[in-house]
This record gives sequence, C-alpha cells and structure tokens, in this order.
Amino acid sequence: MTDRNTALQEKIIALIPLALLATSLPAPAAAFAGPVIGICDGDTITVLDADLQQRKIRLAGIDAPEKKQSFAVVSCQHLADRIFGRAALCGS
Repeated sequence: MTDRNTALQEKIIALIPLALLATSLPAPAAAFAGPVIGICDGDTITVLDADLQQRKIRLAGIDAPEKKQSFAVVSCQHLADRIFGRAALCGS
C-alpha cells in the first residue's frame, strides 16, 4: 500500500468512533402542545398531546425539591397554581 492510502485509511478509522457516537445520540423530539393535566413534583409535569397520550415532561433549568424533601409540597402547589390546566408548548 502507498503512504497516501495508509494515511487515508488511518483518517477513516479515526472517524469511525465519532460516526458511531453521532448515530447513537437520541434524535431531538418533535415539538407538541397540549394541556397540563398533572403535576408530578415542582419540576415535572404531565402534558396531554394531540393523540391523547400523556407525556411526562421535566422542566429545564428548574431544580425543585423531590417528593420526600422539605418544601416539596409547597413547590408542587406553586407550580400547579401557575400552570395546571393551561396549554404548554413542549420541545424545541
């Protein structure tokens, strides 16, 4: 083999892990809208999509107490007061 072919093969071999990584990443979810039908905790809600499927959504950028932590009930109630029953746009 020539040096040129060897160099090309080495570059291709080096790119294989990157290609495998790119194909294993999850695809971005399609955006959807629907009413908020449930509040799981202070940073997780349930939204009903157009196909009447319930989708659990974790709110980005919010770190609320989990169910067994202090102030979890207050956090959950605050979120419910603000968005329960309202339309939510989810996704990118």
